[in-house]
Amino acid sequence: MEQYDELYFRDQFRSARSRAFRDAEAFQDLVYCLERVGIALARRITVLADYKKDITTLANRSPLAKTIPTRHQYWHIPFSELYEHVRVARNDA
Repeated sequence: MEQYDELYFRDQFRSARSRAFRDAEAFQDLVYCLERVGIALARRITVLADYKKDITTLANRSPLAKTIPTRHQYWHIPFSELYEHVRVARNDA
């Protein structure tokens, strides 16, 4: 993924997160962003579970994915767990 794409998706996630904090029903906006990132990385449209490997590889570049959750287990969960929570919640919705 190119730098431009990363900045674009970062901004999209920030905006969706802000909407979700104001209104829990806006959670779907976060899921849409996650799906668009998956499509961009995989270069194909499929299901959210199929994007996990590519998205996890990208997310692991950030200390928020593994390092921070390891050091602060009570405040942050590892990315792989968070991804599964989001995937299950999306499927339940």
